[in-house]
Amino acid sequence: MTLEFELTPHVLNSFPEARVSALRVKGLKAFALAPQGVELVAKAAQIVAQTFASTEDLVADPRIEAWRKAYSAIGAKPSKFRSSIEALARRAIKGAPLSIGIPAVDIYNSASLETLSPLGAYDCAHLPSGKLVMRLADPSQDTFNPLGGTAADFPLHKELVVYATGEKILCWGFNCRDSQETCLSETTDEAIFFGEAAFATHHQSLQNAMGKLQVLFKGMGTECGSIETADILKPTFNV
Repeated sequence: MTLEFELTPHVLNSFPEARVSALRVKGLKAFALAPQGVELVAKAAQIVAQTFASTEDLVADPRIEAWRKAYSAIGAKPSKFRSSIEALARRAIKGAPLSIGIPAVDIYNSASLETLSPLGAYDCAHLPSGKLVMRLADPSQDTFNPLGGTAADFPLHKELVVYATGEKILCWGFNCRDSQETCLSETTDEAIFFGEAAFATHHQSLQNAMGKLQVLFKGMGTECGSIETADILKPTFNV
């Protein structure tokens, strides 16, 4: 099933430099990805820990600083709600183990860490049919079942940027928190990986992250599509 994606006008009004890229990968269960995923994410975490002596140094990086600016703009306090890459990099700096036992997640986390760009993914088998959009939340109608939390932990308001299909939110606050319903698992065989940029500061790292991800999965023998990107000039794509 082909998925249509739209970066909506309301988001582009607030973030005219925003970009969203996606890559579809098939055959994740057919290959022994687990050892490679564990090794890749460990190496990437080591690079981050060597690059940033402290979390203060990390926050001072222009890309992380820009994500914090984006979260402030959508009414999410950046000290409480962090972009996925800031949360991941903080754990790497502290020496926390990063492998979660789901090979595809370990692999995309390694690409995210290496490029300091947030990445996420949806299991195609659990994606609702129809259009996937990045839009502003509608607290009166939207529902969200967050991974590792409750809906009350992630309040909805009209400035909040989300990924959604219909009234179902799939990712809260740009890339902050995925939905329990569409996250990857050990049984995921086909997934769509997403990366994003809120400002021009993020454009190169987004491109690097998606390219790295495509190279990694192709090198492991999976079937990868092309990288599709939406922005203010071309706000839709099919993947």
